[in-house]
Amino acid sequence: FGDDALASPDLVIPHPEIGRRRFVLAPLADVAPGRVLPGTGGMTVSELLVDCPDKTRTKRLELATNE
Repeated sequence: FGDDALASPDLVIPHPEIGRRRFVLAPLADVAPGRVLPGTGGMTVSELLVDCPDKTRTKRLELATNE
């Protein structure tokens, strides 16, 4: 949704807890580390990842390609 944010009774975008979810931030940091998400206090994805309270390990999987 780019810089847009949405808040309705049924849906909030971006998710209000996105800055606390390592499984979301880690792959997002691979593709958009400097992106500032709405509702995150102006922090970049990389900054959010460094400060993320979720210390769960994430693992990058390499996908096989059929050539």
